Amino acid sequence: MKITMHHFKKILGLVIFALIFAFPPSVVATVYTGPTGIIFSDFDEVGLPSTGFKDILVDCSVNNGRDVNINSLKDGSILGGGHGCDDRYDNFWMQDNMVVNGVSTDEQIADGHYCIFINGVGAPVCTHGEFDILDGLLVPQNPEPCTENCFSNVLFLPGIKGSVLKTESDTLWPPTALSDDVGELALTVGGESVNEIFTDEILNEFYGTEIYGPFSQFMDGLVADETIQEWQPLAYDWRFSPERVVEDGIKTSNGTIDVMERIETLAESSRTGKVTIVAHSMGGLLGKAVIKKLEDEGKENLIDSFIMVGTPQLGTPQAVGAILHGDGESIAAGFITSAVTIRSVAQNMPSAYVLLPSPKYFDEVEDPLIVFDPEASFMDGWRSMWGNFINTYSGFASFTTGGSGTRENPDENVLRMPEVLQPEMIDDANQFHNEYDNYQFPEHIRVVQVAGWGSPTVKAIEYKMNHGLSGYEVLFTREGDRTVVYPSAISSGTDEKYFFNIFDFNDVSEIDIQHRNLLNANTIQNLIKLMVKKESIVEEIFLSNAKPSLDDLEDQLLVSSYSPIIMGAYDQPGNFTGIDLNQDLSADILSITEDIPGSTFLYTSESQHIF
Repeated sequence: MKITMHHFKKILGLVIFALIFAFPPSVVATVYTGPTGIIFSDFDEVGLPSTGFKDILVDCSVNNGRDVNINSLKDGSILGGGHGCDDRYDNFWMQDNMVVNGVSTDEQIADGHYCIFINGVGAPVCTHGEFDILDGLLVPQNPEPCTENCFSNVLFLPGIKGSVLKTESDTLWPPTALSDDVGELALTVGGESVNEIFTDEILNEFYGTEIYGPFSQFMDGLVADETIQEWQPLAYDWRFSPERVVEDGIKTSNGTIDVMERIETLAESSRTGKVTIVAHSMGGLLGKAVIKKLEDEGKENLIDSFIMVGTPQLGTPQAVGAILHGDGESIAAGFITSAVTIRSVAQNMPSAYVLLPSPKYFDEVEDPLIVFDPEASFMDGWRSMWGNFINTYSGFASFTTGGSGTRENPDENVLRMPEVLQPEMIDDANQFHNEYDNYQFPEHIRVVQVAGWGSPTVKAIEYKMNHGLSGYEVLFTREGDRTVVYPSAISSGTDEKYFFNIFDFNDVSEIDIQHRNLLNANTIQNLIKLMVKKESIVEEIFLSNAKPSLDDLEDQLLVSSYSPIIMGAYDQPGNFTGIDLNQDLSADILSITEDIPGSTFLYTSESQHIF
């Protein structure tokens, strides 16, 4: 019977011996070793012949580069020998003697109990795994049951623009002032990257504004207090569709990360053998694609639970203004960047299309998404084609793609007129939503959805005349988190759905919470901790199962402007909200300040609003 290598995997600082057993001809086992040196080995489907382990790599990176002795203990007898660091041994025998480098024997591996240890002195201890051979076959080992803090490791999936993107020599996202960093993120008409781009890490801060930094510290705390064994943030190239990220992997400067393999590795070190996925914003769409892929491969049991916070599962109206006019896309973590460039790049960005409202969105939301002023003559052809408003997906898809020539592309710098989108990418996004909008999660996975509430959020676009020119106005609702309206965030058919009252929370919080930093709110962190610990989520002052009462949005509106001015406002104590005046106002990146308690500044290519 033969033992061969399939692949190498590294798990540093841990001692793990995982066995998966099936009767011949499919005997499989994997040995991962730990703190003083590492052996990687796999038995393959052909079983366990006398030729022993093959293709062994000795990695001493965690042994300060020193050579190691790799030993086997069979029924109390030590078998082994010295091995050089970073050497690969084409044959690694494990019989009555350990022999390396191709010395063969006809002797079959003897029945008995085996273990592996490294640099053993004195009484040998099975530090690197153990197993039994009976009648020439591998006997499965049952791991010791967990008795304390039996909670799953956590995988975190950030939202769009929540991962750092780089070339070999430059960071493109977040962008640098006075650069063409955003333009370097361009994709071809077919959705392929023009430049070679690598994913680096999640975005913990953006020019001093906290994004995922406090959440990362919170997760580090769960590891430090031994609630969980490990958590991993999974940065990814957010320009692509979730399905492509799953299928093609994540390109980094050190190679390509296989998402499925990353989950399997994280599950192996988990006390439950499972993983909890925490997802923010578009990360929730990626999480759905991950779970479905695991289900397709028969590995859905690797997932313990799944939480989506502020995920635009059905798309969101804010994405319409973003891709048609550059709205909202120009505001990144409190900074205004070039709306012209970002709108141009978004035209070929599959993820931007996935965030557009889906057919199911129109089934769930009655209000029109696009409204046409009946008095504006520049829309005569539009109204003839689509009526006075659009509240169906077919009308929306037709309008955004130009309506068979009814609309034409505006000049690049004319942001007040809507761009004409790619029909092929609209179709691809539609197919994605047809697959996932009604996706039924495996029954064993606990799914929790959280919608932000109370922050001014785009709900529609109204095209009209502004100062004698054709233009538009965005319409707002309080039923969202400043980016995602609530029906989209809690659309999956599961029982645990919660509303996080951002408006009331910000009244008493020292930090201003909105969509981009939802995970930094202690209310959301407490919810995540309860879920990780498999406890019931308890409603509290800012978290409820039912929709909170809706404040009158008009009562909160302080000032709006549809003129090309720099706008800001002071309250009586002297707090300021608006475009910070203490900066070079001609710069490519402008800082926004929101110091008036409970205030919100929103900026489009046509208007500025302070709530």
